[in-house]
Amino acid sequence: MNTATAFASSAPSVLSNKPAAPEKHFTPLVTQFLDYLRLEKHFSDYTVKSYGADLVQFGQFLAGEIGPQAAASPTTGAPPAKVADAEIDQRATACEPLVVREFLAYLYGQNYTKSTTARKLATLRSFYKFLIRRGIVAASPLSAIRTPKQDKRLPKCLDLDQVQKLLDAPGDADLLCARDKAMLEVLYSSGIRVSELVELEMGDLDLQEGVLRVKGKGRKDRLTPIGSQAIKALQRYFELRSMDSRSQATHQPRVFLNKLGESAVEFELVVVIASVETLPAVKSDLQLRILKAFRAKDIRVAAQLPAVPPPVVVSLDEALGAVEAAKLRGQTPPHS
Repeated sequence: MNTATAFASSAPSVLSNKPAAPEKHFTPLVTQFLDYLRLEKHFSDYTVKSYGADLVQFGQFLAGEIGPQAAASPTTGAPPAKVADAEIDQRATACEPLVVREFLAYLYGQNYTKSTTARKLATLRSFYKFLIRRGIVAASPLSAIRTPKQDKRLPKCLDLDQVQKLLDAPGDADLLCARDKAMLEVLYSSGIRVSELVELEMGDLDLQEGVLRVKGKGRKDRLTPIGSQAIKALQRYFELRSMDSRSQATHQPRVFLNKLGESAVEFELVVVIASVETLPAVKSDLQLRILKAFRAKDIRVAAQLPAVPPPVVVSLDEALGAVEAAKLRGQTPPHS
């Protein structure tokens, strides 16, 4: 290993002063399903969290906390009584396709996008497939429900000049700027996911060989090369980090830390890119996707490709005439 090895030792990090967000409450069946995703399917924490949020919302709909049944009682003016977890699970196992369609109507009324609605439907399909495997239900109420057709949009991409401005925007004058630049350079050079980037640890780096060990989905590790610019940015970041007392005090094993010396999170990288003013027409979340999808060498090669000439359009009669004329001349017809 190399410069990164000096930071490989670990110790508890400094606690944040921000209050922790309240954890969502799951019913027993949902808890079993999420444990299955986490322990058997090895889904990432972020994916499990998304599944849990979707199922909590569906449970709230079944309990009448949201949706058409959530209106206050016309006689007392009080909201509906709290439904026990066991009752919510019972309603979920007895759910009919009509209830699911009512849930979709509720999502439509709340102006959820088609992609979000499709994701929630996928969560419910996986949940009921799990219940069928466990013998809890005999059939899925979503078997006859189709996923909303997604809108097809042309992909957006950045040209080489835009990418270079984005990568150069943070600079490396201080620790946080050097961190931001290193994050962008590694993300751009390697093409890894943002969640994989923020989970990198010091022991995952080999700057001499220019290789990262990335912990991907399903706990599958892979080796990913990085370029010289990313290595240079990381070395500059480690140089400034070694002189920062707060970073040294925490002994955090993660590569990228926030200003408190704690592990950086995905939101911080979104903020970093959102603060860059060189690309005002591109949304910050889209920049993340574009940045990890295109590498510098790919863009440089693409920029040198000649323009594709327009296709020659001929009628069927013209094509047949050309074939007959070639036969009369004793030539082989084209593309025969």
